[in-house]
Amino acid sequence: MRRSGITSLLATLGCTLALATPSASAVEYFHHVGIGGGGNAFGPFVTVRVSETVGYGQGLGCAGIRSIAGVVCESRPGEFVALVLGGDVRSEPYIHNHSTFESFFNGYYYP
Repeated sequence: MRRSGITSLLATLGCTLALATPSASAVEYFHHVGIGGGGNAFGPFVTVRVSETVGYGQGLGCAGIRSIAGVVCESRPGEFVALVLGGDVRSEPYIHNHSTFESFFNGYYYP
């Protein structure tokens, strides 16, 4: 019984860690970039299907794809959020700082 509980706990921990980090196919286009309150930071013009953002500090970041779709925003600081499209587009992934003050973010896109 004890072994089953430990196995279940390890499986849950593994799944949680897998969801909390970007996959190997992600391309990081910003690393700890500072963005002023209400500002945007645009990535490169690429073929993209998913734009992902995670914040550092207290700011709330949003993941977007320029001129293609709206944004998906963090509900709490440090949460990974992603805007996922049904197919590939040629555009720029971007990060929007939804806070009124400067904060720092990482940005990823998935080709």
